[in-house]
Amino acid sequence: MGFNVFFSISIYIVLCILVGFSIKVYINTIILNKNFKKQYLKLKEVFKIENDKNDVIKQQLLLVDNLYESLFNRLFRITKELLLIQKEYFY
Repeated sequence: MGFNVFFSISIYIVLCILVGFSIKVYINTIILNKNFKKQYLKLKEVFKIENDKNDVIKQQLLLVDNLYESLFNRLFRITKELLLIQKEYFY
């Protein structure tokens, strides 16, 4: 009978320890979930800001590209006209 009581007490102690660890894991999971949600919101905000910056940079790049193309076309036209004028004068 003494062994049976000792065995029962040891099983109850092990069960209490397991329940304690389960509660600790559950609480840590809740805390980590809150922290991850905060980090996710911060990263989402940073991503939105960087995405907006990227859109602005794309627009600026498009504008610069259009300006470059128009300036190149003007230069080509001017060069063509100069060649025509040179042809008129020297031929």
